[in-house]
Amino acid sequence: MDGSYTSLIRLFAPKIPLVLRTFITHSLWLSETSSDRGLRTEITIKFMRSLFENPNPSPIGKMQQWSLGAPAIKGRKWIAQTTFPQPPLEVHGDVLEQLFKAFEGLKEGGETYTVPELLPVQGEWTGYRAGVDSNAPQLNVSEQEKYHRLMKEVRSDVTILYFHGGAYYLMDPASHRQSSVRLAKLTKGRVFSVRYRLAPQNPFPAGLLDAFVAYLSLLYPPPGSFHAAVPASHIVFSGDSAGGGLSMALLQLLLVLHRQSSSSSSSSSSSSSSSSSSSSSSSSSSAAGPSMQWHGATVSIPLPAGVATNSGWFDLTHSLPSIHTNYKYDYLPHPSFVTRRRYQPDAVWPATPPRNNLYANDDCLLHPLVSPITAPDWSHAPPLLFLAGEEQLADENRVVAHRARSSSSSSSSSAAADTTVIYEEYGKLPHCFCLLLSPGALPASRKCFESWAAFCRDCVVAATAAAAAATQQEEEEEEEEEKRRAVATTGLLKEGSRATMVDPKTLRETSVEWDALYRGDGSVEQIRRGMRRALAERFPRVGGSAAAAADGDGDGEKKMMMRMMNGEARAQGPEVVV
Repeated sequence: MDGSYTSLIRLFAPKIPLVLRTFITHSLWLSETSSDRGLRTEITIKFMRSLFENPNPSPIGKMQQWSLGAPAIKGRKWIAQTTFPQPPLEVHGDVLEQLFKAFEGLKEGGETYTVPELLPVQGEWTGYRAGVDSNAPQLNVSEQEKYHRLMKEVRSDVTILYFHGGAYYLMDPASHRQSSVRLAKLTKGRVFSVRYRLAPQNPFPAGLLDAFVAYLSLLYPPPGSFHAAVPASHIVFSGDSAGGGLSMALLQLLLVLHRQSSSSSSSSSSSSSSSSSSSSSSSSSSAAGPSMQWHGATVSIPLPAGVATNSGWFDLTHSLPSIHTNYKYDYLPHPSFVTRRRYQPDAVWPATPPRNNLYANDDCLLHPLVSPITAPDWSHAPPLLFLAGEEQLADENRVVAHRARSSSSSSSSSAAADTTVIYEEYGKLPHCFCLLLSPGALPASRKCFESWAAFCRDCVVAATAAAAAATQQEEEEEEEEEKRRAVATTGLLKEGSRATMVDPKTLRETSVEWDALYRGDGSVEQIRRGMRRALAERFPRVGGSAAAAADGDGDGEKKMMMRMMNGEARAQGPEVVV
């Protein structure tokens, strides 16, 4: 990442014997995955796994710094760095209040978090630069001029709000430029990649707050912004791994605010029914949804056009079976290795006060804004895309996709019933495979990117058309609803919700019934019970209390979490998945 040939040699030289062994076993069909994937894929996975299963890992701070190294910007990409300022001090409280309201609305008991400071949010505008070779240097012009030149090559309304992966403590928009540029090229749009604050220095909900501020800044540009206001109908949230989790957490935050606003408006309307003017005002407020103060103005908080995740990390406790059963296809470390791993202390870890998880307080790991797999309700969500390999995180992607589809199908609201959920899983391929294995070398990576980009395009086309129809037919609700349904059936969205398995070699798609997607009990109650058991196994010093909590003993769960917060499980080491 730092561009140093010496560093690369130090990294790769010790792995030469591993590469040779992999070549021999794969070529002689001695590997259990020889028939499932090519040699290049096999070597890449084995090499990556050897890095993640290092028995003597570097300190957290050192690994983090290494992952933040920015390669030179050159070739067919536009990169414009920018910073969105925080709103004036007098409205800080309103921005934070929205976050706190969503957290409180989803909490089950005594979850805690560190209150984050509202700070400026950095990021990169990314676009495709045509007509130059792969080594063309970036132009020596201002960041604002780079943005203007980027926009001259944009041919669609698509704006992707992107959150990079890296287990919430590694990586940066710079490390994901190739994938961001590819999405910009395929959508003919632009990508804003958020440089959200990283753990462990900035634990939950600092990163989520940055994501929220970035979204508001796209909708309502703060003073000095390069961009004009972006309609919500043009914005698609997207991310890989932890960034996929952050995308869904941000969506859940917005959904909770909308539900709370609807409930508040209904109560207000009911209590003031004797006054026609009050009733009219309530109705208008309900239609507008939640609102807040932002840079001196009252603004609404709309939902985006869609959300697309790639190998999303939705369960921070690693509790589902695929964590074990799909290990042979993946490069992520085995759970038993994660439990044994020890990090050398440094300035950033262990944290003060102590906790076991890098990203969030231990009593908060089951909260839906931390682990979206526990979110009880996805109704009224925009279209959702889940892309995954046959990886260790496959089950959590299946569960969230299935529950999102079930939330839509079971809702009596026609708006919720229209929510499209698309699940696409690629057999025998690892976590974030299309970002790791070049689309030029692996056809499955090319298809994955094409599905990803097509979904983003289709969401924006459908949402833009729906917004236009709503504006033209505000007083004809039934007719408007029919038009909205009609324009929402375009491209990938036309076939409605579906789950497919993709053969990595032939790219043949096989449809899967939703009820067969995850054969375990995917109810929120059962998932939470399994997550508590996973914590009990990982932190045996609090195992008794955790086991009681897993069996439904609320007092046991509370005692377990209190002991974890007090640092009694500290010796077990942090939870880390990249």
